[in-house]
Amino acid sequence: MTPDKEPGDLCQTDWDCTTRYCRSGTCANPLPDGSQCTASDRCQTGLKCANGTCTGLQPDGAACTVGDECYSGACGAGKCIASAKYTCDGA
Repeated sequence: MTPDKEPGDLCQTDWDCTTRYCRSGTCANPLPDGSQCTASDRCQTGLKCANGTCTGLQPDGAACTVGDECYSGACGAGKCIASAKYTCDGA
């Protein structure tokens, strides 16, 4: 089934919407950088809701407070660090 509902149309699931985002029963566009958000909100591609704001994911070595701010998904000693779940084991 091809989604046929545009932003502003009523929806039941993300798959109803051309944007693939159904927010509180209405098709919506993902939130841009700097928007206030909650864990259930969807930020634009390349952004994540961290500390209540849609923000770009940080590379290893960048300052962070939680792993959700990092590409690797891991924050240690206040910096984004490589995570075992995102590294290659050489196999």
